[in-house]
Amino acid sequence: MNPLRDLIATIKAGTELAPQQVLAVTDFLIDPAASDCDRLSILDSWYRRGPTPGELAELARSFVDLAVESDSPQRDRGSVAFVAQPSDGFDFATLVMLTIASTGLKVVSYGDAGFTAGSCQQSLLAGLGYDLRAPKARIRAGLSDLGYAYYPNRTFNPAFARLSLLGSSLAPSGCKTILEILEPMVNPGAADSIVIRCRSPQTTDLLSDALQSAGWNSGLVLSSVASSFGSPGQHMSQACDHVRGFGRLRAICGCWEAFEFGINPSRLADLSRYGVVKLSSAKSLLAGGAPDGIVDLIALDAAVAMWVAGRTAAVSDGLLFCRELLLGGEVARLADRTRDFFSQ
Repeated sequence: MNPLRDLIATIKAGTELAPQQVLAVTDFLIDPAASDCDRLSILDSWYRRGPTPGELAELARSFVDLAVESDSPQRDRGSVAFVAQPSDGFDFATLVMLTIASTGLKVVSYGDAGFTAGSCQQSLLAGLGYDLRAPKARIRAGLSDLGYAYYPNRTFNPAFARLSLLGSSLAPSGCKTILEILEPMVNPGAADSIVIRCRSPQTTDLLSDALQSAGWNSGLVLSSVASSFGSPGQHMSQACDHVRGFGRLRAICGCWEAFEFGINPSRLADLSRYGVVKLSSAKSLLAGGAPDGIVDLIALDAAVAMWVAGRTAAVSDGLLFCRELLLGGEVARLADRTRDFFSQ
């Protein structure tokens, strides 16, 4: 009997893994004696077959439990998690997180390997003075003192970080594994609710069903499909979000058109400048130098988080508030406080 071969055969046969089989897979994946080749074999087979929502929920729970058992973090009660997978080079995750925190709602984010916006976020956060190598207690203290915390997986969930590093090594070759789908669910902070912005409508549905199966209180998974229009040199982009809810928001399912919220369309040239996260672009935006369409994209995601957390009755209720925080300098002041906090 070869347990690995049996698991791969079960996966390839299309049979859903039972909870104890998912746990056996987790134990194998984190086993120092297992070879990278064998780990990739099972991760690749699982991705090709397509994980079920139940399997994803059990696998995420296993890795969250590893973080909890090794570190025993307190649950971040009253906070919302915001996670984004960069799409076509566009990533506003850090600025969305700062805007959410500026509303008074505590927010956590996490990542490492680039499957989420982790690598982009960490680069920008470091540029803003966030110490990603600070002791765990200091990073957690940021949630109360700054209103937000970013949990690097390598510090708060090293078992998953090591595995993610293996999976991300395949990215240049175009190969994918189940980790790309799983990482947004592995929340070491265990916030009460979560907003995930992912790459495709197919992943949106799968993640929503998996998070429902995992028993989250409330949350939303979104994927954006942008359409372009306009004359040459003045091409504009307008987004439509495929949206699925879970928990308290399970009934939410459909498409949200940006214009329904009064969102200004964005010039493609502006998205290219501000969407690829660079410290200079972020500082320009925080100083009020970004076009309305870019500000609106950030404000909308922050307003969605407020609504998911139950702070507003509708997404539109928080949109103007979030926009004013960005344009009025409140988000910029939080960025300044971040550097002061970690330099103490």
